[in-house]
Order: sequence, then structure tokens, then C-alpha cells
Amino acid sequence: MYGPLQRVKRTLGVISAALLFAFVSAAAQAGHPYSNKLSNVLDSNGLTTLKTALDLVGLTPALDQNRVTIFAPTNDVFDELASALGCANAVDMALALNSAGVLETILTNHAALGLYGNSRLLRAGTLHMVSGDVTTGVNKNGLFVQGAFNATPSAITVEGIGGWRYIVYPIDQILLPVDPAGLPSPLCSS
Repeated sequence: MYGPLQRVKRTLGVISAALLFAFVSAAAQAGHPYSNKLSNVLDSNGLTTLKTALDLVGLTPALDQNRVTIFAPTNDVFDELASALGCANAVDMALALNSAGVLETILTNHAALGLYGNSRLLRAGTLHMVSGDVTTGVNKNGLFVQGAFNATPSAITVEGIGGWRYIVYPIDQILLPVDPAGLPSPLCSS
């Protein structure tokens, strides 16, 4: 039997648990950093082109299930590159890169297994990505990351969007693990 004080404590405990569950569920659905799915965060932070490309090659489930650090080109970056390559849009560019057999390699060059949430870990050196290595460091513009075939470093535009299994750093370039001169020309036949 419960006394009045025990009933109040039990009721408060049930209410607290329900509120916590509601908060975490709502945050996960909204793509809030408490979400445990990287794909939700990409969708809710203006990185939908990257999410679409990851879906195209089937990488989204693997990234959602692992602890990863992602350097995420923004939608504008994909749109600018698509235009420069003569593609109608970023999705057409992704399809063309997939047909050329390099989209998965390019995308996995933006993912490192493990969480690199401390900017000290990114200050200088080589970071091993899923499909190659990138250079990280600090220059006059702040933290940067550079792909093997990028002429200039890409600025890391924010400290990072962190969650349970991921850290996402929006960047202003696509990190190139392959020589663009080896891609079909024209890439898109639009």
C-alpha cells in the first residue's frame, strides 16, 4: 500500500518520465541535435542535397547506425558545382557522378568514423575518412579541411552540429578524393 507521499512521488515520477520521453521524441522528429539519426539533422539544417546523394548510393542507413563525423557541403555548394559542370541541378549532377562510378567515393570522403567534436582534433594533420584522407588545420579564416584534389582548403563554417552518433560540420566545398580531370566531359548532357 502506498501512503499519500508515496503516491505523489510515484505520480511525479511517471509525469517526469512522460515529459522526458515527449521532449526526446519531439526533438528527434524535428531533427534537433538530440536526434539519433544523422539523416534527420541533414534534412533540418539545409543539407538536403547531401542527404539526397547519400540516399542515392544507399549510405544513409550505415551513417545513421555508426558514430561519424561528417563534413557536409551545403546545398549552395552542390548547386554551384552542378552549374559549373553544366548540369541542370545538383540531383542531375549526383546521378551523373553515380553513373561515372565516383559518387560513393566522393561522399565517403566526407565521412570519418568516430566523433571529432573537439576543434583541437581538427587543428592540424591528416584525418582518415572512409574513402581516403583529408588535411585539416587552421588558417587565417579559422578551421579548414581540404580534399586531396582540392586546390584550396574548405572553411568549416560552424563549430559543428552534434548528436548522439554524429557531428556535422557544414563546409563550403566538396572534398575531392579523385582528380576532376578524370571525370567524363561533359559530365551532364543537359
